[in-house]
Amino acid sequence: MFLKKFIFIIIISQLLSACIPISGVSPSQKWSYADLRSLSKPGDIPPYYDLIAVYTRNAGTDFQIRLDFLDLDSTPKVDIYLALDTQVGGTDWLPLGIKADLQWDTLLVLAADGSPQALKPPGKSPISLSDLQPRHDLIPRILRDPYMDNVVVSLNRASLAPPQPIYHLQVFVAPAGENLVVDSLGPLSSEAFPPPQTPVLLAFWNTFPAFTPAQALRRWDGAHTGPFGERHGLQVLLSAVRRNQVPVILLDLKSPASLSALDYIEAFPKIRALLDDKLLVLPDAVPDSLIQLPVETLQPATTTLPGAESTVMGFPSYENSLPDWAQSRAIAEGRQISLRFGLQVGRILYTPYLTSEPPDRYSLIFTPLNENQPVLWKDWILIPLPSMAPQFQPSIDGPTIDLRRAMLENAASGEPGNPPLIILGGDLPKSAWGDPESAEMTLRYIANHPWIKPLNIDDLMSMRNTVKVMDFSPQVLPVQLSPQTALVPSCSSLIDQLNPSCSFPRNAITQAAWQAYLALFASLPQNPPITPAIRTGFIGQIKEILFAAGWAADPVPQITCDVDPDQDGQPECILASKSIFGLIELDGARLAYLFALSPTGAHQLVGPSTQFFINTSDLSAWDTTGVSPKDPNSSPGAFTEYPHPVDQYTPTLATDRISFVNIDSSLTKTFRLTDQGIQVTYHSASWVTSQIPLAIDPWRRFDPNWGNQLLYEKIEGGWAWGYQDGPRLEITSSSDLGFSPFTASRTWLNLPENPNADYPPGHFLPFPMALLELHAFGDYQVQINFSP
Repeated sequence: MFLKKFIFIIIISQLLSACIPISGVSPSQKWSYADLRSLSKPGDIPPYYDLIAVYTRNAGTDFQIRLDFLDLDSTPKVDIYLALDTQVGGTDWLPLGIKADLQWDTLLVLAADGSPQALKPPGKSPISLSDLQPRHDLIPRILRDPYMDNVVVSLNRASLAPPQPIYHLQVFVAPAGENLVVDSLGPLSSEAFPPPQTPVLLAFWNTFPAFTPAQALRRWDGAHTGPFGERHGLQVLLSAVRRNQVPVILLDLKSPASLSALDYIEAFPKIRALLDDKLLVLPDAVPDSLIQLPVETLQPATTTLPGAESTVMGFPSYENSLPDWAQSRAIAEGRQISLRFGLQVGRILYTPYLTSEPPDRYSLIFTPLNENQPVLWKDWILIPLPSMAPQFQPSIDGPTIDLRRAMLENAASGEPGNPPLIILGGDLPKSAWGDPESAEMTLRYIANHPWIKPLNIDDLMSMRNTVKVMDFSPQVLPVQLSPQTALVPSCSSLIDQLNPSCSFPRNAITQAAWQAYLALFASLPQNPPITPAIRTGFIGQIKEILFAAGWAADPVPQITCDVDPDQDGQPECILASKSIFGLIELDGARLAYLFALSPTGAHQLVGPSTQFFINTSDLSAWDTTGVSPKDPNSSPGAFTEYPHPVDQYTPTLATDRISFVNIDSSLTKTFRLTDQGIQVTYHSASWVTSQIPLAIDPWRRFDPNWGNQLLYEKIEGGWAWGYQDGPRLEITSSSDLGFSPFTASRTWLNLPENPNADYPPGHFLPFPMALLELHAFGDYQVQINFSP
């Protein structure tokens, strides 16, 4: 009886010793940084030979080994020898003409052509590969992934000894069919601590320059807009971020114009979800409208990134920048608008130029620097804008070989545990990061290679103890402003009403002038050399808006053509009552602006398209007045005739109206204010095509759900257009009126851009405009009635 019990105990003990606990990690689960055992600098060999990392883990009942290559071809070109030391004893002999650096008891041979083998040394010392004996109890399972450039070997842990091992291994790489070692890694322990990761920051600017529905759709999910002529846009990048869980920084997405357009295309649910998951960082942004040159034109400085040559931005020229008060106003209003759209404000700032005293509320600032690493200046961490070096752009095969080599060099080039930072990204519309294949494959590569660490918001805010201290004070002192902008904070000029510290009336029209300035100098998809000169000429229209703001503060009736609000040396006409204000330019006899007062405040009714966006698509058509007769979607004001909008008219003033006659007396226009708005009477000897741009309270486009509030309807004799809760305009005429609101393409914005689609004309109008077109002959009238 005792003997039976003893035998039973022995059997149970053996069975228990053979049981291996199942690991909580699934063999198909994503590899983690904790699995990384060794990382190698890139070698001077072909990328498909270059073994760069080894991982090990227990996954279920398997022991898995992963081998990363710099670039793994779809057709195997290498034989891999993996020497395993799992127990006492073994040999260091290898069938490769060299000896291993450990005593192995199992050799895995993963041939480029043929089945994988598990071999063991014979009782005597081997002298050839044929001397090794197969291990029939151990069958390696191989998974090659040429897209992620790795090979995974899975072994049944029950066949390895001991059952709960700390293994040692060494890997050798040889050309297919040759006994020649071209690379190796190890020996290393299966429980070795992971080597340092290489930190990577993905940051982009010009992320969503959208001033029209067409631009919003193109920059969100455009057709044939990327560097490879394929689909391209912010939505493409964000979708890849979501799928691969790789965080990115969109430096200027919180600019008011971008937030307004994002709200209009209903993109905020996706944005907020990424923010909640810490996959998106949105700094507060100083609009690059505060400098006349876009970020990418700043003087580059060549510096050395570990392992590669890289270009980072130098300090910009401040000759065309606004003073500090303008930066402060832009930041403050940007924060307010961000909060309206449900976005939190934080302690990170993006600014295209650095002042001597950045705002105290920020601890981390993205800005152009002559450095390629973050620095601590005073109490701020400064992070240089990302490089646009071509060799670091993503590709349809993932990161370029140059970028992979640079990241590997970077991991080994810093202090232990603190490698330098690699900053990637750049100007999104010009980069391949918005391309579907390039973004997907590159972010997937980053996500699936744990030796790369993409930084999120928590990582950014913990950088203070890892950056070097530097004094930039001599380099960042503000310099004298350009005379072109004439924006000195002296409170002596009309445009100084934009300065909150100056004692000028504050009303909605003043706000419209500020927003017009930001739109005027905003970065455009293209910035041709003539653009700065054109923009300078438009400073005058901001002064005209401010002139109207002065009237709103003290609404004195007047009828005159002896004023020059835009200070261009040419007179303009003012037709104003206590409730309606119109400004008429003599070139074209066009109503540039129409404003109204009501118990609810000041309202804008009419404005030129250039108040919101300068369309530079056909610069040959522009003249110094900013009139583009070849662009049907660009209007310099109401009652502008084509094709001769710049003809000079002669005014005649009466007690309640102003009449204008063109040079050959073939056309007369008479403007008369009414209790509800303005009436315009035409007398023409020929057919006339005229436009009326409507811009009702444009400041409301910075409120949530603003696009759904603007409604239009056909009424008797014309059209009605306005906000659901007011104000509202009714435009009627004795002739037919065509109507094109920017909202006409709203339903199209839920789909990717279709280059073959026949989008309505309003699709190309600036937010938040509508355009009426009048085609008539002889005597006719147009009435614009306003109701608050």
